[in-house]
Amino acid sequence: MISRLLRIARCVCLASAVPMGAALAQQTTLALEAGAVSVRFADQGQLSALTVSPSLSVRTSQVSLALLSSASQVRAGSWSTQGTAALAWFTRPTARGLVGEAAGIAGGSAFPGGARTAQAIGSARVHWIGPQLSTWVGAGLGSMHDGTRTRSVRQGELGASLYHQGGTLTLVVTPSVTRDASEALGYTDMLGVLGRSVGVVDLSASLGGRVGATLPIAGGAQRLWGGVNIAAWIAPRAAFMMGIGTYPVDVTQGFPAGQYVSAGLRVGASRAVRSQEISRARRIRSAARASGVTDFTLRRSAPSVYEVRVRARAASAIQLNGDVTGWLPITLVRDEDGWWRGQLRITSGTAEIVIRVNGGEWLVPPGADEIVDEFGGRSGRVVVPES
Repeated sequence: MISRLLRIARCVCLASAVPMGAALAQQTTLALEAGAVSVRFADQGQLSALTVSPSLSVRTSQVSLALLSSASQVRAGSWSTQGTAALAWFTRPTARGLVGEAAGIAGGSAFPGGARTAQAIGSARVHWIGPQLSTWVGAGLGSMHDGTRTRSVRQGELGASLYHQGGTLTLVVTPSVTRDASEALGYTDMLGVLGRSVGVVDLSASLGGRVGATLPIAGGAQRLWGGVNIAAWIAPRAAFMMGIGTYPVDVTQGFPAGQYVSAGLRVGASRAVRSQEISRARRIRSAARASGVTDFTLRRSAPSVYEVRVRARAASAIQLNGDVTGWLPITLVRDEDGWWRGQLRITSGTAEIVIRVNGGEWLVPPGADEIVDEFGGRSGRVVVPES
């Protein structure tokens, strides 16, 4: 149980704030977290443990695979363990930002004394990824075993995530029904997560609530819970983690409510949050499209000389700026079929470029990676082709 509780303390905010599983490029991450957690249960029992939690994630443009495990030493020579595998497949985004998802999650736990739990749930979701707001709706079916009996599980899901100036606010509503041969329990969980980055510190605060006509009272009747989690990044792939909060009864697996305090060190995982990267890319495309820009290309025409082409049919003037022009704007020349052309001398493997349409604001070109400088300015980083 301790293994599971520590993972809740670490991952509840991330799991809720990153509903979208599609990555911009293939990425494989192997991470390890080691620490300690102290838990006080609703029946006043208290337990402390040392924990080790390795994880592996593989993400491509359409597939996300995560393998998570935890081992906790609750007393000398006595361990509890947990393992979870989650797989999701995503459709390619439509022009309107719609993405379909089919996902499955399976896992189990083993505790001192021989008690075991298991779960398996399949789900489907539809996401809408906007420049700053993303929403999704979904449903899932599965079953869980709490060590003595098996329950069927039906869940719905409705969520929204708002990203603005380095902060993320996520709201999720999850109605659920669990059923076995003797009874059915219906309830709805609501969770809000606020995340913010300040320098090298990532902060997240969560507040949840549960409503339902029939709720079990074993293990506590807690209907409100929340917590605060802090990640202090001491290196690009290393962070010191701290958390404090409460959590509700796990109805499906029979775990009691409680309070936790945890601390640990995570190594291997990158700080980047994929949902923010996806939202950023969507914002770039939306801003460029609103200004009439549909394409941007860079092609070498001679050694160190490149031709830049921007397609904007309705534009009356296109300007380009960046490190390759000494940050002095140049005006492109109109060609046929709405293309605008210019010549650039580039000697490095990357270039920072922005474009402007009809004297408006400077925009990141379509297909470029958005970067933000120390003053908050935005530009597009383009990989310079070799041929």
